[in-house]
Order: sequence, then structure tokens, then C-alpha cells
Amino acid sequence: MKFSTIVQLIEGTTAKNIKRLSELPAASVEHLKRLITKAASLKRGSRDEDIPDHWTNALELVHWAYDKSNIERPEPYMRNAWKQYEDVMSHAVRMLARFRGLDGNWRISQINK
Repeated sequence: MKFSTIVQLIEGTTAKNIKRLSELPAASVEHLKRLITKAASLKRGSRDEDIPDHWTNALELVHWAYDKSNIERPEPYMRNAWKQYEDVMSHAVRMLARFRGLDGNWRISQINK
């Protein structure tokens, strides 16, 4: 069977419809990005108790934003939602780089000195 063939999954539902449903609304993606920007910009010792003030890496930050927003993280087969996830991940990396800077702590493991 060719990839382009639309498979009937349930009566009236096609793989094409499922693909469309797997995409988040633009407002949800923007909400995730705003939340990530706010969380990345906080300094250690911040008084905002709802948002942690230290992130090990961008993945941790993105997962926190999805959880905080009650949005299920996509699976790779959800093509459109996965592209959005990659975009949000890229945004998180840029925000951590902007607010943490090049001299910030970017290592997960400790270096023996």
C-alpha cells in the first residue's frame, strides 16, 4: 500500500483528518512560547513560586511548559504537531541562550577540576 493512500480508520474518519486534528491551534503554540520565555528569563531565587528558576536544558523547559498548559506532548507520527514541538523546542533553546548567556551553566554533568 502506498503512503499516499488514505486508510479508513473508523467510519467517516480518515488518516488525513487525524493528521489535521494532531496540530495545535496557533494560540496554543504562542501560549507555550510566552510561558517558555517567561520561565527562561527568571533569575535564580525568583519569587514566582509557580515557575522554577533553573532549567537543566531546553527539553526540561519544554516538557514543563506542555505539562503546565495541560497540553499533551506529541508523538513523532503526529507530523504537524511534531513540527510545532520542534519549533517550540527551538524557541526554548534560543530563550535559554539569550537569558543564560554563553557563560552560563550548560552542562548536565559536573566536570572534575
